[in-house]
Amino acid sequence: MNVWDGKTAKTLNKLTNIVILNLLWILFSIPIVTIVPATVAMVGVVKKWHLEKEERVLKPFLQIFRMKLRQSLLIGVPWLMIGALLLFDLTVFFNIPNGFVRMALIVITSFVILLYLFTSVYLVPVMLNENNLKIKPMIKRAFALSFYDLSVSFSVVVITVSAIFVVSLFPVTIIFIGALTAMINYRFCHKTFQKVESHNMTKAHVKKHCF
Repeated sequence: MNVWDGKTAKTLNKLTNIVILNLLWILFSIPIVTIVPATVAMVGVVKKWHLEKEERVLKPFLQIFRMKLRQSLLIGVPWLMIGALLLFDLTVFFNIPNGFVRMALIVITSFVILLYLFTSVYLVPVMLNENNLKIKPMIKRAFALSFYDLSVSFSVVVITVSAIFVVSLFPVTIIFIGALTAMINYRFCHKTFQKVESHNMTKAHVKKHCF
């Protein structure tokens, strides 16, 4: 039996695709302001892998990047600035003298950061799934989805933070950790979208037959 046939070849091909996708994401994220469009494109490729059994990387990545560039920049740049401002505020509050005000500011800001992270979990998937929503409704939808299944939101945040921690300890993992994290997180988020869709279909069925 040829070792390059069957499961071995598929596994090697998948690993190669993960590395290529991750390198594309890094390359297109270099200007910093394009990190959100690059992330949208990466998750879009992962979505195609998961739902359409697509095996290509470069062509779908470039297609999604171009298609979602304007939308993801309009949302992503202000969103990243808000995140940076929240982290800056938290750092400032940790450096003020001890007291009730300090503790209150830290707690409130930490809570807002948690809401920010939860919303961020679904912001990219919503941008991929919704083509007609404007910026404000899109953020509202991402925020609402984050509370539909809190376990998913917590899981995705923990996985993402863990990935960042792994890269800080083992920098070499940067060549694949982004795409691998996107694959894991997408599966979690996809389950939430399926639950929402199933719930909406059930409500429509009940309304149709009972009212």
